Amino acid sequence: MRKASRVVVRPFRVRASPERPMVEGGACPVRMITEVLHMSTVEKQIDVDVPAEVAWDYLHSVESLPRFVDGVREARPQGKRRAHLDLSLDKGPHELDAEFIDRAKGGAQGSVMMWHTAKGEAADLKGAFTVRAIDDQHTQIQIRVEYDPVKTRETFGGPKGFAQSDAIQQLIQHDLEQFKELVESKR
Repeated sequence: MRKASRVVVRPFRVRASPERPMVEGGACPVRMITEVLHMSTVEKQIDVDVPAEVAWDYLHSVESLPRFVDGVREARPQGKRRAHLDLSLDKGPHELDAEFIDRAKGGAQGSVMMWHTAKGEAADLKGAFTVRAIDDQHTQIQIRVEYDPVKTRETFGGPKGFAQSDAIQQLIQHDLEQFKELVESKR
């Protein structure tokens, strides 16, 4: 697993004047606050014995998420690009909204569907599903998930540190295996 850092720079609101060059508390008017957010990334993949179009259609069916994503009790579309998820977690029931965006359809790079938790959600999650045809009847599914370990633990519960990373990797691998069983059983 890789850790990526994202730097967010936020300027202070300043009410400075020539007579009062400093804001209250002694801060300089041009001072910037820098936060370093450590995001963790998990990438997993699995090959499935179905055409790429079949796998793509299942991933696009929001209602099918509870059948292969652990912890999702119910998933309902809300318009073309948004879904509402009812979750069952260690910390109890939780709801969140996610937004989905198709970035590429077909071709050598495969089809990519990006997703992220909606603005205002406590957990900062984002990722992508990539569907690549191996041949006419076989497809590779790759998932990439980026998460803030602290916010994820605060929102969903579970272990911390390396145990959290291992648990998330195992969960994603299990979800991929359940997806494989689901799509291959429909052949």
